[in-house]
Amino acid sequence: MRQVRRLDLRKEVHQPMKLRQQISGYHLPEYLSDVLTLDTAGTFLHMSVEVQENTTVFVYDLCGMEQINLRTMSTVDRIRLMEILLDIDDINEDHLIPASAYLIEPELIYCRNHQLTFNSVRILFYPDTHKKDFMYKWGMSAFRILRPEEVRESDLLTRLRHQMEVDGSRAGIRRLLQRTAKRLEE
Repeated sequence: MRQVRRLDLRKEVHQPMKLRQQISGYHLPEYLSDVLTLDTAGTFLHMSVEVQENTTVFVYDLCGMEQINLRTMSTVDRIRLMEILLDIDDINEDHLIPASAYLIEPELIYCRNHQLTFNSVRILFYPDTHKKDFMYKWGMSAFRILRPEEVRESDLLTRLRHQMEVDGSRAGIRRLLQRTAKRLEE
C-alpha cells in the first residue's frame, strides 16, 4: 500500500529571521540592556542580550526587515536616510541611549519594505567600543551613504562638512538636508 504524504499548511510555522553576534570582553550596562531589550525607543532591531562568562551575546530579530540597499536608493532617499538618522539619535537620547554606545554604519541600518520613513527604519545595535560622538559617526556615515561621484551628492557633502565646521548645529544641518531634498524633488 502506498502512503500519501499530505502537507498541512496550517501547521507550517515560519520562524523569524534572527542574527546572532558574540562579543568577548564587552560589558553592556544593565540599564542599557533593559532599554534595548524592552524596545522602549523603537529605533533598534528587536533584540535579546545574554551574558555567558566573559562574552555578551546579542540576538536580533529582523521581524521582516532587510538591510538597506544603497545601490538602489535615489539621491533624495539617501538624504532622507541621513535625516532619519538624526531623528533616531534624538529619540535615543530621550530614552537614555547615548549615541556613544552604538555604531552608525550603513551595514547596520535596516528597513521594512524598502521604505525610508522614521517608523520603517531601525538600527542593529552594535556597541561602539571607541565611544565616538554621534555627529562624528553621522558625518562619517554621510561619506558612505552619499556618493561623492554624483555631482549633487558631492555638493551636499561639501556643504554638510562646511555646516558642521561652522556651527555644527543639528537644526542647520537638518535645514540643509530638507532644502536639498525639496529642491531635488521639484
